[in-house]
Amino acid sequence: MPNKGSAFEQLIRLHELVRLLTEQGERGATLNEIRDKVYDGIDESEAFNKKFLRDRKALEEIFSGDAHFFEEEYDGVTDESDVKVFRKKGRYYIKSKYWFMLPMKIEKRELLSLVTGVKLAGDFIKPLKASAESLWNKLKKQFPGSEMKKGERLSEAISLAMPVSDFRPDREVFQKAIDAIDEKRVLGVGQYEDGKGKKYACTISPHALFFKYHAWYLIGISPEKNKTSPAVFRLNRIKAVELRSSENFIECPYSPEELRNNIELDFDPYNPDKEYQVKLRITGDFAGPVMETEWYGGENKKEERDPNGERIVHYEVKLKGLERITLWIMRALDCVEVLEPQELREEIDRRVSAYLKRGGRAAS
Repeated sequence: MPNKGSAFEQLIRLHELVRLLTEQGERGATLNEIRDKVYDGIDESEAFNKKFLRDRKALEEIFSGDAHFFEEEYDGVTDESDVKVFRKKGRYYIKSKYWFMLPMKIEKRELLSLVTGVKLAGDFIKPLKASAESLWNKLKKQFPGSEMKKGERLSEAISLAMPVSDFRPDREVFQKAIDAIDEKRVLGVGQYEDGKGKKYACTISPHALFFKYHAWYLIGISPEKNKTSPAVFRLNRIKAVELRSSENFIECPYSPEELRNNIELDFDPYNPDKEYQVKLRITGDFAGPVMETEWYGGENKKEERDPNGERIVHYEVKLKGLERITLWIMRALDCVEVLEPQELREEIDRRVSAYLKRGGRAAS
């Protein structure tokens, strides 16, 4: 076992010191609390003071001069150090530009979840790709290469067939959208281009981000687009965005739970109260995947066999919009019969007719 004065013991103390001050946050920690929880209640004041001083200097060295311990009472003077540990009114505090990953026990499946998630963040959130790769390289130094490789392969298996729209030319829009949602601030948009190519400036009070159709979308209220009801904006079509004050922020008319439910059920922001009772009859190769997957919350599925033993699935769900389920049906058109609603049948017919009209029939 290493002795009390070993580098290993010092490393443990540094971890415990950072842990204590980080967990205490704005409450800080007294010198006695530090002595009891980090230094095992060492009795000799001189010995304790020497160890505490050595540890503080060691932590400064770990951060290559970017850490600073203030010996005297901290009076709020400007200091550019990345990590500051200071004493104020008899209590010690830590302020840092970093988050610390403190020692913890991680099981194999937990590690696989962690490293896969880091890789997926870079794959699905393009503005975070560089940060995700930086974190990945840090984790590679901490964990076995074989486990890291498993996470990389799993991430690739998930994202390989799912391309994601990039955020060029303004990659900062994603972070600004997150900050605006969190702080309830207005986004000033220098230019938004809608699906028809129309460009205009607007302001948005953003309420949530969501991912669908290989792209990220922002839902919020824009007086220029939809007055007082939420509208949807494709995030990579937003340019020249700035964070404005919260003074003119327009609150969402839905609770967070209602908003999540509306997004899941594909609600139409221009007709938010509309609901559709969807009834489908599904056969063939698509019957199995339908039974194996939960597509929407609140769906009902019932399976039976026809006289020839073929599977038939009766599928019902109440939705707030038809766009997603239309695309869902189009992927297996030969296996799906739309029973209700009439609007869904007509939309499927319209798309098929348009395809055939534009030369979709095989050349004779």
